[in-house]
Amino acid sequence: MKAQLRILGCSGGLPAHGRWTTSQLLLWDDQPYLIDCGEGAQIRLQEYYTKIQRIHYIFISHLHGDHIYGLPGLLSSYTLGRRTASLSIYGPQGLRQWIESTLAFDLVHLGFELSIIEIAPGEEGVIHESQKMLVRCIALDHRIHCLGYIFSPHPDRNKNIRVDRIAEYSLHHEEIRAIKQGADLVRSDLRVANSELTHPHEPMSYAFCTDTRYFDGLGEQLRGVTQLYLECTYDSSFQDLAEKNHHCTTTDVIRVARECGCERVILGHYSGRYAHLDRIDSEMKDSGVNYILSDDGMLLDL
Repeated sequence: MKAQLRILGCSGGLPAHGRWTTSQLLLWDDQPYLIDCGEGAQIRLQEYYTKIQRIHYIFISHLHGDHIYGLPGLLSSYTLGRRTASLSIYGPQGLRQWIESTLAFDLVHLGFELSIIEIAPGEEGVIHESQKMLVRCIALDHRIHCLGYIFSPHPDRNKNIRVDRIAEYSLHHEEIRAIKQGADLVRSDLRVANSELTHPHEPMSYAFCTDTRYFDGLGEQLRGVTQLYLECTYDSSFQDLAEKNHHCTTTDVIRVARECGCERVILGHYSGRYAHLDRIDSEMKDSGVNYILSDDGMLLDL
């Protein structure tokens, strides 16, 4: 399984210093998933991913403008492009009213089926399931209801069979299909365990957590995540302001990364006060935590 993350925008609050507001494209086994849709997201997509018609799922963290103002333009472009494939958008309660009222005001008539799946406070959990992926959401601590999303391989997904075993046991089509689904190889004179015939599942998972302040239990909810995107709006000198505005500092990022045990934390959602990220970078280096500072256009292997 291959997963990559394209950073379309990593600025917090407003576009600043060449950074656009929050939006990401997750490529999971080459299938695209859009996470948040800040202003100008579709222009970034034109730069880095021209197959926007292939996007069938969008995940919205919350209803602040820097995370949703790109949605009406993207939906309008889909209609102008004569899209017919269905589209599903997940997000917090109130998302449906915002989308429908915005499109109605602009007299946009969609030419495709649009499903809006709202998650009310207290209803967090598994929200999307496919053959290869499981998506669950958690509640973050922001000024309004805000969701974090955790993307992980489906535990029941088909396994990848070892090519050398196909030749060694002269496996035929029906045996290969059964083995991929978890069966042992059983013949009259032979029994080979599935684990000897397939590659083990990779433990990779990705969590997207933006617009939250630190709270007890956040690290525990993210335990087991291998790759974590966590907002870092401020450096540690703005701790009081961060708590007041329900955002994170480097201190919070370091704490969560250590608590959840992720392999790498990806920072973003920087305040517009930072033309350069030297202070944030320096504080992260001193922590010993494995990190990367996201930047617009960056492509990361997860």
